[in-house]
Amino acid sequence: MDSVTASGLIPEIGALATSLQNQVNDPATSIYQQQVGTQLVKLRDVLSAMETNNFPPGWKQVLTEHELWYFIGNDLLRVLDEIFARNAITPSLALKEILDIQTVLTGT
Repeated sequence: MDSVTASGLIPEIGALATSLQNQVNDPATSIYQQQVGTQLVKLRDVLSAMETNNFPPGWKQVLTEHELWYFIGNDLLRVLDEIFARNAITPSLALKEILDIQTVLTGT
């Protein structure tokens, strides 16, 4: 989907996954926690600005019915917020869920 490529979503999800991986590998290093926070802010900006947020309701419904909801910026942002709320003290679990989303977005 062109809006995903144009938005920079895939590199930002990848950067978040990398930052989380660093935090999981070395939780005592505070810079990794800061990197996760910084990446979340960047990702929030990217997702809030995606043109898919302005799609008509029917188009959004089609994306959702085909399990492509992650292309709708605000919906993906809500999911990311839920992941971090559920896994606030377990970054490794948050990382797994973020990697799952990254895999779907990149098709790998």
